[in-house]
Amino acid sequence: MKEDLREKFGANAMTLYDKPKESWGPISTEESHNLFTRLGKIYPEFLGGTFTEKKCITAFTELDDGKYFWIQQRPAILISSTSWTEDEDFGILLESLIEYDSAVNLEECPNLPKLLCVITGKGPQKEYYRNRISQQVKEIPYTV
Repeated sequence: MKEDLREKFGANAMTLYDKPKESWGPISTEESHNLFTRLGKIYPEFLGGTFTEKKCITAFTELDDGKYFWIQQRPAILISSTSWTEDEDFGILLESLIEYDSAVNLEECPNLPKLLCVITGKGPQKEYYRNRISQQVKEIPYTV
């Protein structure tokens, strides 16, 4: 592409590579637990309900007497960003989530985990999809 831009437009282009920093990698169970606890203060869907001095449970992790564990039957997290514009058909993801939810709830696929979906972004169709989500997925906890 660099050569094509130079030949066709006389542009002096530079190749930049998109790659993670050397420090990027998985975080520990403790770091995950602390993140879910912080998120749970804003979005209760991240919490599991038990909070004492020695025991704290999120939807994904547990702190029990100073030790951090992943909960075996935890939900999966699906994270998506969108600009909520017409050129990004968010309806495709929404329809897929409704089908997934039906399969899990009807026990057609009993090994599939529940999902916690985190959708980020701002845009002109956000309210439209917020309304669709709240109408179509009434029994699923929903926070924006």
